[in-house]
Amino acid sequence: MDELVIEYGAVLVSVFLLSVIILRFLIPVLKSKKVGQKILEIGPRWHKSKEGTPTMGGVGFILAILITVALLAVVSLIRGNSSDLMPLA
Repeated sequence: MDELVIEYGAVLVSVFLLSVIILRFLIPVLKSKKVGQKILEIGPRWHKSKEGTPTMGGVGFILAILITVALLAVVSLIRGNSSDLMPLA
């Protein structure tokens, strides 16, 4: 039981750190490509300050999860624990 908690904790921390690293580089790229939120004129004036906020930040979280799952699959295959990969099938 303790080993499972440690593994889940390691996955959680690795996904968090990887998403921070990916988003640190992804957000400036999205801003330079003008992939930002458009604010309509009919909205409140204070909402105008949000214009240009990148709207595809979720891509960074998805990439972090996919990279972590791929690395876990490689580690499991190297260890010879192919039964650990059953939930991925």
